[in-house]
Amino acid sequence: MHLTNCKSRHTTFLSTMLLLIILVNFVCLTFGQNSTNANSNAAKKCSEPCPAVRCKSPVTRAGLCCPECPTGRRCFYKWRVYQNGQTFKDLCNTCKCNDGSVSCTEMACLPKAGKCPRQDPDMPGICILGCMNDWHCNGVQKCCSNGCGFVCMLPIGRLSTQRHCPGVYCPEVYCDNQFIPLGGCCSTCPLTMPLT
Repeated sequence: MHLTNCKSRHTTFLSTMLLLIILVNFVCLTFGQNSTNANSNAAKKCSEPCPAVRCKSPVTRAGLCCPECPTGRRCFYKWRVYQNGQTFKDLCNTCKCNDGSVSCTEMACLPKAGKCPRQDPDMPGICILGCMNDWHCNGVQKCCSNGCGFVCMLPIGRLSTQRHCPGVYCPEVYCDNQFIPLGGCCSTCPLTMPLT
């Protein structure tokens, strides 16, 4: 009885496999013939030369003849959306969106030179958060309190007059005999040694 049961299972298995092979051949012949015709039609439509593409990895999408540059994915970074290829600032660093990933330079962002102007306590400013640190401000401006909120302001001082120091803001210096050290940008006071 054991032998008969085994033959029966073997026969059922072979019958199922034979039906599966016939079905696969039918599908291949039916759809393969149509796809051959579709490919010959596509070849007729795609006989014209394709325009040049200017990207590293062009892609040919299904149903199209010519390769295209992928559009890339947008980036989400610190609650903002950036387009693929877009560059932007993050504090003092420069960042770029590359197909959904953000890469940034990694410089330490020290506070900008100069001091914020003093605010008149009798004249409070508007209560807004226009900046959170110096690097949210353009150029030499600093993020300063206006008496109620924080806004970008020019620091106390002036721009350097030295040619090799474009855009450097110099703080006010209060002393006699001010001088600019060799290679420096801003005036400084001479060091005085206490008398002993």
